[in-house]
Amino acid sequence: MNNRFSLVIGCNDYNEAAYNTKTESFKNLSKAANDADDMHKLLLFAGFHSTLLINATVTQMDQATIDLTKQVKRYIASGAATRDPPVIVVFFSGHGDEEQKSTRFLAVDGRLGG
Repeated sequence: MNNRFSLVIGCNDYNEAAYNTKTESFKNLSKAANDADDMHKLLLFAGFHSTLLINATVTQMDQATIDLTKQVKRYIASGAATRDPPVIVVFFSGHGDEEQKSTRFLAVDGRLGG
């Protein structure tokens, strides 16, 4: 059973209207999705069970996080983790936000992801 799990997210196409405020504006990016795709391919090559999201909404990001957690819990419940502890990689390329010393990923739909 594979002990390597990853979630890779790349966000280029931000909904500018959702993010534009008096204090900040988030423009579209040109390379974040490519970076995520490259990282996903590298992780697959390294034997990871990897999920790739491109231009994800916060709902998609949340669901992928839940799915990743379930995969890891199943692995642990199988007893295999006593021999090979799980290795988990979360990679995000896109805009982020820091609020009250907590850094968060920005989804393309104008809402904050965890």
